[in-house]
Amino acid sequence: MYYKKQKIKGKWYPRSITASKYETKDVAERLAAMSTVSLGDAYAVLVGLGEVLGDMMRMGNSVKLDGLGTFYLVGKANGEGRYARGGDREPVREGEGGLHSRVPP
Repeated sequence: MYYKKQKIKGKWYPRSITASKYETKDVAERLAAMSTVSLGDAYAVLVGLGEVLGDMMRMGNSVKLDGLGTFYLVGKANGEGRYARGGDREPVREGEGGLHSRVPP
């Protein structure tokens, strides 16, 4: 792992940095080379995986893939919530935050 030092509030902390970036095609080539799956099949599965994970998480589920991690949605709002007349918080409107997937290391 590559890292550099970062100073925060007078103290130094290691921070990981990215050495390079692999694309879907690169991962598919590697999977095809180490298995009996064709390059086209590996690529198709990787492309479909994003859609499948998204659908499962949108239904309120987390998804655990052995050797990869557990995927789940995290909500984020810009600023504080507002109270409606009935005392309940209003839902986050489009453009005011949203849902993002997260995978802990």
